Parts: sequence; structure tokens; C-alpha cells
Amino acid sequence: MPVRRDRTYQLALISSDGKSRLHLRTRFPEHDLRSQVIYRTSPGGRWLAFGDNDGAMRLLDAAHHWYLVADSYVDYRFSPDGRWLAVAVRSGNTPPPVNFQGSHDELPADQLLLVDLSGPTPVSRSLAKLEGITYVEWSAAGVLLQRTVRGEDELTLVSLQGAQRVVRTGPFRRFASAARGFRVLVFLDTIMLEYDLSQPDRLLQIIETDPHLDQELRNVEMAADGSTTLYVMLARVPIDGKIGWFTERNELFLIEGTSTPRLIDTNDVSSLWADDAGARFVWQNKAGMHLGGNTFALLHEDALTSVRFRRDAPGFVAARGRQAVTWNATGQDEVVRWSDSQTNERLIGADLYAGGLVVWIERDEPRPLQRR
Repeated sequence: MPVRRDRTYQLALISSDGKSRLHLRTRFPEHDLRSQVIYRTSPGGRWLAFGDNDGAMRLLDAAHHWYLVADSYVDYRFSPDGRWLAVAVRSGNTPPPVNFQGSHDELPADQLLLVDLSGPTPVSRSLAKLEGITYVEWSAAGVLLQRTVRGEDELTLVSLQGAQRVVRTGPFRRFASAARGFRVLVFLDTIMLEYDLSQPDRLLQIIETDPHLDQELRNVEMAADGSTTLYVMLARVPIDGKIGWFTERNELFLIEGTSTPRLIDTNDVSSLWADDAGARFVWQNKAGMHLGGNTFALLHEDALTSVRFRRDAPGFVAARGRQAVTWNATGQDEVVRWSDSQTNERLIGADLYAGGLVVWIERDEPRPLQRR
């Protein structure tokens, strides 16, 4: 019988013995599959935040207690110390049953929720009534928001007391901020703007680049202290001997301090992450796993699907084939945490938190075609 093949993406929590799964989310290819939006673990590894099948955002603690944070969200980010969770909430959200401190009137069409994670259970409140939030980051000055307001881009800073300040109005593509500092880089088409949030309305400098910024910006990571920034661009490279033919690859650029960007990797980079405490970065390309700050070294030549810093302990966690593996802080002492026995699945992401191993799986499911 003829079959069609349906591809789905599943987020699951693996039991300690590796024999069972708790399914957290199933998504289809037409949805946004950025793992940073699908799930995140908190610094220190106490919490897992994820979006479920209904578009709601939930928290899971080490004992696997579930907490509904928002029934519709756009983006969210843990603070660098793990105490807070900032959540951009979409239009039409209702008060979440997560010890919300406030009334229905405090929940407008679009808003920024602040969730306090310092106690035994999360407590949330409305921090700001703002429209059009698309992206969330932290800085030492508070929460930074990329917004679209009446068709115009805006970068807004919201303090933990709820005070608001517009940092920039006008077109930009993305921004990066120092989670434990005041530096902000705003990416335009062919230049970057540098701001210091400790000095209101202060544009420090314009960083000139070559025209590569008119390509697609794939990812940006800034060190927590703002000293170093790495970003990934999609490059279209001409194919030798074929006029008008191009191939695509992800290229990695480095900004040290206030210097102009420097191309450091052309080998199709992916899975770029900065650590929580210092100025180290990890990424993988076709050659394997790389680690460094201002200089970088190839730690493993494995063909990895993804790699990131562990947040529950020093070290790294990676997806390799159908295995989830970990290494210590120097890239040694490999441990296979889980092996997927399903031949119709591909492991595309893995992470660890206090409640166990979390995996992000691509699943290929054949279904019989219905005859008319």
C-alpha cells in the first residue's frame, strides 16, 4: 500500500534508566523549530522551561511538577543568575495559575511577565504593558525587548521595577546584550551600533563591517561581560566553474572588544552557545566541536548534531547520531547518557537539568495513503 511520510519534532524527558519517555511537546515542520524557543534550562539547572502543543509556556522542576506560566508566548529568557524568567506574552493571554500577583486588569493584550524563581514555587507578575514584543534578552540594567510598534522597530529596556526606556527607534535586524553588563550591539544591514545602558541615550560607536550583514543573520551570542561577541551569517558562495551557481554555508565572525568583525570559521557553523559565567563559547561545524574565548580549539572531531554547555554541572552535552553524550569541562570523560533505539528517529538536540535528560527528536512516521 502506498504511504506518505510525516515528519514531527518531539520534546521528551528521558527516565533515569533510559527506558521510558515523558513527552512534553510535539511540533510539525511548519512551526518555528528554534530550540532556544522550544525549550531552555535555567542557569544552575533547576528549571526546564518549554512550550507545549497548545502554545502555552510551562515550567518543570526537578520533581517534575508542572507550572503553567502563560497560555500564549513569543519568547522567554532566564536571568543569568537563574532567579528570574522574563516572558513575552501574546495577545489574548489570561492570568496563569502560577501564583500570579495581580488582577485581570494588569494583563493587557501584550505584556512582559516576570517570574520569580527564588522560592519553592514560581511567582509571576506583570512587569510592563508593551505591544509587539518579538525577542527578549537580559542585561545588568534589566530586560531588553525587540519590538515592532506600528510598523517600526524599537529596542526597549525595562528595569525590574517596571521603568521603561527606549534605547533605539528605527530599523534593525537583531541585537545582542551582555547579560551581566551594560553593553549592547544592534545589528543593521551593513553596520552595528554599540550602546552603553549605564549611560542613557548614549551611542558609543558605529562598527563598520563589509557588506556581509546583508545576508541572513542566523545566531548571535555575547559573553556575559560583553567582552566578546560571536555571530553566524548565512553566506552564498559561488561554485567554481558554474556561472550563477551558489552554495550556502554558515560562517562565524568574532568581535573582540570594539574591534571590527573578523571571520574565523567558514566550515558551516551551527549550535553556537555562550556560557553563563564567563567569556567562553562552544559551537560545532563539519569538523567537530570547538571551544574558546578569544582563541579557539577543536576538542572533538565527532559529527555532532548539536552541542551546548551543561547548566546543571560543568561540562558539555551533545547530540551525536542517536546518542546523547556528555563531557567534563575540558572535553574529556565521555558518558553516553541515552541511546535512541528507534530507527525512524534522529536526535537533533539534548540538554540536562536537575530533573533529568531532555531530548529534541525528529521523527519520521509513515502513514498509509487513503484511496478515494
